[in-house]
Amino acid sequence: MTPHYQRYVQLKQIEPGLFPGSAQDPYRLIMDDAEVRRLSLDDKCGVVFENQYIRVLNEPVIGPSGPVAYLRILGAEGASPGVCVLSRYEDRFVFIDIFRHPARGWLLELPRGFGDPGCSPEDNVRREVREEIQGEVDAITLFGPIYPDSGISGKFDHVVFATLSNLDAFVPSEGIRERLLLTAEEIDQAICSGRIRDGFTLSALSMARAKRWM
Repeated sequence: MTPHYQRYVQLKQIEPGLFPGSAQDPYRLIMDDAEVRRLSLDDKCGVVFENQYIRVLNEPVIGPSGPVAYLRILGAEGASPGVCVLSRYEDRFVFIDIFRHPARGWLLELPRGFGDPGCSPEDNVRREVREEIQGEVDAITLFGPIYPDSGISGKFDHVVFATLSNLDAFVPSEGIRERLLLTAEEIDQAICSGRIRDGFTLSALSMARAKRWM
């Protein structure tokens, strides 16, 4: 048994809630370790990576085409869900122009971040707004959870609407080079032009419009 798979077995024991399912699922988790070994999946599967933000699992699954190792990304142990914050200051909405390493480029996005252990969504919102856009939150409304990439990630994050009472002078940090205040019409133009193409941001804006917040 590899160290990766040993860690996977341990995870099943200490956090069984991460492994829901039924025999009728089209992709059924193989929970019996003896069956995993019989199918020669134990050397391919396990917890292949983990840090303070995420855990990457390669899991033994029976799918429509047979047994396979299937990737799934989860939040770090004990971490609270992240937040994506649609902030309104006066009659405009606050965006950031940020460099994203995985995309190797600049993206226009809503402020967002990982959740800190033991923190509520409201706590995480106030921290992100303060750190990324130097704002003070007056009121918070939770829109609901989203799965940004359900094809690979089991991690969900909260979409939150925040009314700001104040914006201090902008301080560039963590790859953020600019803070922008946009009207609803300017947001639509940025979407149509391809300037806004971040999945978190588009999901949050879609929810905001459906709930008549924009």
